[in-house]
Amino acid sequence: MPCATRYDADGGLLERFTDTDKTRDRSVNTGGKYTSPLGKGHLLAAGWDLEASHREQTKVSLDKNGNPQFADSGDNLTADTRRVAVFAQDEWDITPQWAVYMGARWEGIRTSSDRSSGTITNTSKVFSPLLHGVWKIPGHEKDQIRASLTKSYKSPNVQDLIALPFLSRLNSATRPDRTGNPDLKPELATGLDLAYEHYLGRNGILSVSGFIRDIDNLIRRQLSLQQTDLGQRWVSTPGNIGHARTSGIELEAKFQLAELMDNAPNVDFRSNYSRFWSKVDGIQGPDNRLDQQAKQTANIGADWRIKTIPLTLGASYNWTPAIRVQTSTTQLVEISRKRVVDMYGLWKFDARTQLRVSAANLLADDATGENTVDANGLTSHATTLNPTYRQVSIRLETKF
Repeated sequence: MPCATRYDADGGLLERFTDTDKTRDRSVNTGGKYTSPLGKGHLLAAGWDLEASHREQTKVSLDKNGNPQFADSGDNLTADTRRVAVFAQDEWDITPQWAVYMGARWEGIRTSSDRSSGTITNTSKVFSPLLHGVWKIPGHEKDQIRASLTKSYKSPNVQDLIALPFLSRLNSATRPDRTGNPDLKPELATGLDLAYEHYLGRNGILSVSGFIRDIDNLIRRQLSLQQTDLGQRWVSTPGNIGHARTSGIELEAKFQLAELMDNAPNVDFRSNYSRFWSKVDGIQGPDNRLDQQAKQTANIGADWRIKTIPLTLGASYNWTPAIRVQTSTTQLVEISRKRVVDMYGLWKFDARTQLRVSAANLLADDATGENTVDANGLTSHATTLNPTYRQVSIRLETKF
C-alpha cells in the first residue's frame, strides 16, 4: 500500500496520498493442427488457435481526508479479450522444385471492459487468403526462395483496456498520469515476406530476407492536458491513431566451421544483422517511426567445443544503436544504445553431470532515456538513468 506525503517548510502536512491496487490476471490458450493427404502432391492442413485473457482490478486512491481521487476508486473493474482463429490450406508440391501453400484464415477478436458507467465492447474480424511459396532453384539443391502474403491481428493488452488511472504525484508533461482506454481496437497488418536461403552442411544457413507491413489502427499512447477530478493534469492514454508502414531486411549466417574447412576447430558460428524502416502517418518526420523500433540491430556469437578436453567455451555480442522516435506532434523520446556481451564455459564430467560458469552483461552499460515535450508554449525535458549490472553464476547440473 504505497503512501506519499508532502510537508511545508515548517513541517506541516500539506498532502497525503494513499494507494492500494489489487490486480488478478488469468489467461488460457489452445491450438492445434490436423493434416491429411488429399492425393498425389497434396496435403490438407487445418487448425485453430484460441486465446482468452481476463483481468480484475480494484484500485483505491485516497487523499489526506479519506476522499477518493477519481470516480472509479474502490470499484471492481474487469477487462477481457477473446481471440478465435481457424484456417485451412492445401500444401501442394507442384514439382520437386516448386511448392505452394494456398488457403484461407478467419480471425476474430472481441474486447470488453466493465466499469461503473457501463460495459464497452468492441468486435473485429478479418477473413484473409493465405499464400506461401517455396522454389528450390534447379541445379542448386541447397538454394531456395520463400515468399508469403499474410494478414495478422495484434490485440490490445488487457491492462490498456481498463481506464483506471495511475496517478503521478509530481504530475507534469514528462511525468503524466497513465490510464487505459476501453475503446481500443486491435491493430491489423497486411504483410509481404521474401527470403533467399542457402544451406551449409547439416545445420548451417546463409540467408537474406525482407518484409513490408501495412498497419491500420496503430496503437500508441498519446499525451494530453485534461480536466480531471483532481483538476487539470497531464494524462497518457493509449489510442488508435491511424495508419503506419514498416519494412526491413535481415542477413543471417550460421554454420559449423568444421563442415567448411579441413582440420578446423569445432566452432559453431552464428550472426545476423537487421535494418528497419517505418513511418507513422499524421506525425511529422524525420523520426516518426514505430514506437521503440531501432533502425538496426546486430548479433554475433560462437561456441567452441574443444576436442582434447570436455570443455565448451562460448560468447555472444548484441548491439542496438540509440533509438529516437517522434511519438506525437509534441513528444520526442530517445533511448540510449544497447551493448551486451555474454560469455560462458561448460565442463562435462560425464553424460549426466556438468559444471557451467557464465558471465552476463560484461559491459554493464547504463541505460538512459530522454523525454521532451513541447506543448502549450512550454518545453519540458526529463532524463532517466537505469544502471545495469554484471551477473556471474556458477551452476553444477546433474541428471538423475
